Amino acid sequence: MDAEGAVIDTSEPLCKMLGRSKSELLGTNWLAIVHPEDREEVENEWQAAVEDHRNFESRFRFLMQDEEEVRVFMTVSMTIDTRNRPPGFIGTITRV
Repeated sequence: MDAEGAVIDTSEPLCKMLGRSKSELLGTNWLAIVHPEDREEVENEWQAAVEDHRNFESRFRFLMQDEEEVRVFMTVSMTIDTRNRPPGFIGTITRV
């Protein structure tokens, strides 16, 4: 993720787990597939983490295209850049 919190790359295993293409998860598109009951809280917590330049952890659900819920634990850490570039984030999503 870049310094503004937009996804700039993702893994094929994550795409497969969520049943989505890479393009569907890039930018802030991933927020659109967070379960509607979880979305506002996840989005607010994520934006606060980005603005405060801090790590993020959350348990929430993604809503699949067939309406199945996928429970996940997401951790995102700030990256440290040694070449004077803006920091970004790197994250993991684990199905629980």
